[in-house]
Amino acid sequence: MKKRIASLLLAAVMVAGTVTGYGGQNVEAAGKGDSGEKTQLTIMFAGGDQSWKKAVNDVADKFMEENDDVELKLEPSGSGVYDDFLKTKDAVGEFGDVVELKSTKTYARSGKIIELPESITSKIETPIVVDDKIYGVPTAVNTQGIIYNKKIFDELNLDEPKDYAEFLDICQKIKDSGVDPLVVGASDLWHMGFWVNGFFRNDVVSSNPDFLKQRTEGKTSWTDPEPTKLMEDMKELFDKGYVQEGYMSTADSQTAAILTSGMAAMLFSGPWMFSQLEEADADYEYGFFFLPNDAGELNVFSDNGSGWSVSEECAADEAKYDAALRFLDFFYSKDVYTEVVKAMNAIPATKEAITYEASEVQENLIAKFQEESTKKWTHQIGDIDTPDGFRDFMYKTVQNVILGQTSVEEAMEDLDAEWDKDVAAEAQ
Repeated sequence: MKKRIASLLLAAVMVAGTVTGYGGQNVEAAGKGDSGEKTQLTIMFAGGDQSWKKAVNDVADKFMEENDDVELKLEPSGSGVYDDFLKTKDAVGEFGDVVELKSTKTYARSGKIIELPESITSKIETPIVVDDKIYGVPTAVNTQGIIYNKKIFDELNLDEPKDYAEFLDICQKIKDSGVDPLVVGASDLWHMGFWVNGFFRNDVVSSNPDFLKQRTEGKTSWTDPEPTKLMEDMKELFDKGYVQEGYMSTADSQTAAILTSGMAAMLFSGPWMFSQLEEADADYEYGFFFLPNDAGELNVFSDNGSGWSVSEECAADEAKYDAALRFLDFFYSKDVYTEVVKAMNAIPATKEAITYEASEVQENLIAKFQEESTKKWTHQIGDIDTPDGFRDFMYKTVQNVILGQTSVEEAMEDLDAEWDKDVAAEAQ
């Protein structure tokens, strides 16, 4: 596929103030301790995506080459729920030193992680803020949408959809041709979030960005028409047979091979999958589009919610804390970070301009993402306005609906009850 140089800059979605972090410590190289032993630093991160896992491994190798007084111990999660992995580690006293977090609010308010110093946060366009303090720095900014098989689209004379009705029409035409329109890796619960949050932004956030806040205030309900439509839209895809059978036993890591084999035509995921598709089949031709809503509007995800944090226990150890800040400084250094965002086909989270070779598909994605008419949202189920435990409960509830184990009406009532329970638990 033709390569070009693309300058990838993300316009700020929000403005965060500069905050002086834990002890105001600067990032400086530290020597070995008196004993000459290496400082051991545990890096804990979500290991479900192979591109991200490889990117972190590559950074770690380079860091240790240049910092021979530090030994990094990498602890990626498996293919299960990442938050469950972290909770288990925390319960047995094995929480990491530098940790990738998706639920930053939970760990910040429990005192498990520290406020980060300005020496790190000043590098980032939109750091992760909890209660007016910066507790995390995004690993990158990314987005999500539909990756599709261009050969199948060309053979069936299909164009990218202009509204959601056209998308459903595309699904039906692909199904009629004997190919599964969609592959879903539902054995990884987190994979369900692509579709659930895609519909959440199209059906709910587009008309009420404050839905989650208002649900806690008692001003909205999951039984309202908009979130009910979310669940109905999910159910329709499965009821009409648009999703490849065996989805409950299909892992996210299997979806690239299923796409390149031609067994399915489309996948809801993100541009980090591009490199996996090219590795699976160098000749595979793919395209990408954002899923439009009924009115043809694009409500896309501007994902900067997952990022690096430093544990309180790490900060209490001077040598470890110094090593942690050096690692983060190294991670976001221009040459190293360029390789990270390139591997993930991501949009840089840094203020510094990052330039890398990008495919034509990636260039077009970024151009569409940055168009003024494209509405960019950081909202998702599981963000700072979501009570702990609700996100995974909702994903499982969605699975129960599509499996026919509960009705849409019962599911929405269950979501209201779970929300109230989780909010009450947080207040204790």
